[in-house]
Amino acid sequence: MIARDIGGQTWYVVARHYPTATMARRAFDRLEAKLDLSMGDEGIGLYRMSPRTKGGNLDSGITNDNAHPVVAVTLDLATARKADRLARDGAEWEPLPDFCNALIARRARVVMAHAGEAGRLLIRRPDEGGARLYQDGTMRERDPGRG
Repeated sequence: MIARDIGGQTWYVVARHYPTATMARRAFDRLEAKLDLSMGDEGIGLYRMSPRTKGGNLDSGITNDNAHPVVAVTLDLATARKADRLARDGAEWEPLPDFCNALIARRARVVMAHAGEAGRLLIRRPDEGGARLYQDGTMRERDPGRG
């Protein structure tokens, strides 16, 4: 687990990767189901990402091009610890600082965009057609007709 102090807040990043997309999906689904049921867990952002690809993507720091990352981002230490326990079957890695910053910025953007709304936000994309994460925390969808 990584703790980053940004903007007067301590952000926690739990990063694991799995050898197959199926294992990563199961881990993501387990985290999403278990964390959503407890008070306080609503402040977590969960991301299941595609394997590292060459060219243009923000480098995560994973050296295995076939690793399937699952990442949790939260301001709550207890929630981060719970996510860490729930994802313990994955291989831990330390994301590069720029990658962590982009995920934290993404989480902050989502929280600000939906401030005051009740419930949870779940964004699902097709396995072969995910969005691309940029350094500023934005996610851009693929152009139509590109997969």
